[in-house]
Amino acid sequence: MRIRSKLIVTTAIIALITFSSVYLLINHHEKNQPKIEVFPLEHLPDIILASESEIIRFVHNNQTNTYNMTGSYELPDIIGMERIGDNFIVNHDGGLVLLDRNLSMINEIQMKRPLDIGVSGEFIYVCSNNSLHGISSDLQITDSIYLNTSEWMGGKDAHDILIHEGSAYLLDNVIEPIYVFKVNISDPYDLSMDLGFEISWVNQHLCSQWIDPDSGQWFILQHSCSQAGTYQNIRCYSCEDGSLLWVQETFYEFWMYDRPEEGFYTNAVTESSSGWMLTSSNDDHHLRSYENAYTHVIIKKELDLRYDFSVPVFPHGSDEERGNLLFISIYGQLVVVDVEKDPVIVLSQTVNEPIVDVCIIE
Repeated sequence: MRIRSKLIVTTAIIALITFSSVYLLINHHEKNQPKIEVFPLEHLPDIILASESEIIRFVHNNQTNTYNMTGSYELPDIIGMERIGDNFIVNHDGGLVLLDRNLSMINEIQMKRPLDIGVSGEFIYVCSNNSLHGISSDLQITDSIYLNTSEWMGGKDAHDILIHEGSAYLLDNVIEPIYVFKVNISDPYDLSMDLGFEISWVNQHLCSQWIDPDSGQWFILQHSCSQAGTYQNIRCYSCEDGSLLWVQETFYEFWMYDRPEEGFYTNAVTESSSGWMLTSSNDDHHLRSYENAYTHVIIKKELDLRYDFSVPVFPHGSDEERGNLLFISIYGQLVVVDVEKDPVIVLSQTVNEPIVDVCIIE
């Protein structure tokens, strides 16, 4: 699960519209102030944090309500990591490394800059060198599929993978035109292309994605910036055939047309139909719960985070979920939020290095 940039939660989204749209605009006079429990009722789980050059294991101290480092593994140019069984797979600039929970290396495979990884059961899926590769738990390639379509014969690289019910949903972010793909991974030894279509806009970036399994809707968060201004949209597609269902504007600032900033900028989103967004607007930084209303996304609750960060929130973060706890990393800040009822911050701690990703040790 991901604020991917990423949000880590107990358990994402955006476009410019020519038909119906619903704006997610914030009333700054009705904000909830943060409620902070100094000590959680129980020990928080052990976690693995990834910086750009090191994988670090942390154990929670309930007496001081802090995470303390108990081990580390140095690795250059780390991009991200995922759990696979009791172990952890790390993608870095030179390939994949499999570590156990004590951060001892089990195996590794060299690969040209794997931009993202996804895990389904005992298999790993990785985008590298214009292809999606299926990889077994012993790091052997089971099958590969070249990422192109009949309309676009050049190869594409995907920077974001979402695994759902035997399919890998891929966001391409390399050179215009930008494509998205849906690959059938039900048989890891025989990958096949289900969908591939272009999303076209000016200077765009596809930030992140999530799926609502109840409605069969696939959400893509889109950001675009030009000389006229900048905006973010949620684009909603059918999981079945990739048809565009609706688009929702959530943020814009058009200085050329004298339209001031409105809405909020989404930095990270959890991969579920009812989850959480990490957002920013001017000097305000919020954790907001969202819900799929089938024709738009609605905001349910919000937690003001701005007084708990010593540095501004930039468009980068990650998330992980365990029960009712949401683990949020923003550069060098780790925040744990209890989202069972009203969201409550139970831990806020500065880490020495910027955080790339977070995983929970069960």
